[in-house]
Amino acid sequence: FFNTVAFTYNPWTRLNHPFILRPAQIPAVEVLDWCIENGYDAGINKSREEGASEISCKLFAAKILLYEYVNFIVGSRKKELVDNRGDYYTLFAKVDNVFNCLPSWWLELSGYNSKVNRKDMLLTIPLNSSSIVGETTNESFSAGSRATALLLDEFGRVDAATATAIEGSVHDVSNCIIYSSTHWLGSGHCFNQALGKKTTKVVELIWYENPTKNKGLYTSPEPGNITLIDVEWWRQN
Repeated sequence: FFNTVAFTYNPWTRLNHPFILRPAQIPAVEVLDWCIENGYDAGINKSREEGASEISCKLFAAKILLYEYVNFIVGSRKKELVDNRGDYYTLFAKVDNVFNCLPSWWLELSGYNSKVNRKDMLLTIPLNSSSIVGETTNESFSAGSRATALLLDEFGRVDAATATAIEGSVHDVSNCIIYSSTHWLGSGHCFNQALGKKTTKVVELIWYENPTKNKGLYTSPEPGNITLIDVEWWRQN
């Protein structure tokens, strides 16, 4: 799905590009998919711009296109980060991009019409009776809902008390919670605790695994001591 029909918006070139998974992203997609199918929690420990939110949202989009009666919830700390028409960086923009670039035959087969099936914080697929719902990560997050899986995006940046309230009820909503964040507010924060659970499958999308960022990579374990990782690059440069 990702390497064949999915596209991603690049703000630097202002163009849609084919979403070709990088080496570190392939096992990430596989783990997330396995967790959704088997009812396990997943934790994404990530650097910025490594595609964690994009992968999660596009995986949800693929699921609602391919499966009947599945429902996914995507959440972030502000509504403007979840769905804000015209903003390319929201969670729903990453979903919308799938349908904007979907082959016409598949779009027609799904019955999806953006004027009818795309509302604020909601996208539905008529053919499959499947959907993606958006919410803000507040104390009432997903109250009364049920979901195949849900994404807590940038959960580590949610106020600790609010995050604790969400964590206390969210497992009644879905068997698969995807925790994703760049950092967290201390070791006692729910995001850090979730990643430490034995039942959570942890995925790492760290910048130094990105082939576009790790040229000339080295480490410095102590002052004055440098260990070259990308030795070949240094030989050539």
